[in-house]
Amino acid sequence: MEDFNHILSSLLSPDNATRAAAELRLEEAKKNPDALANALISALRHSSGVEQRSLCAVLIRRVRDDTICHAGRTNSAHRAP
Repeated sequence: MEDFNHILSSLLSPDNATRAAAELRLEEAKKNPDALANALISALRHSSGVEQRSLCAVLIRRVRDDTICHAGRTNSAHRAP
């Protein structure tokens, strides 16, 4: 969890290199959307910083939307013509 909080802090960094590295780590985390959502919800509940909590809320919505879009594409690919 501490590692994930570091990613969140780095995503808010003004330094482009730090932010870019954090974005790559976030993309890796998106490969497991359930674990990512759980980590984001935990960070949202336990973070003391308003900026981090706001970022978590935005990222939770994105993970949800990406999951819904992916599920829609998967379901439409399995439909019979």
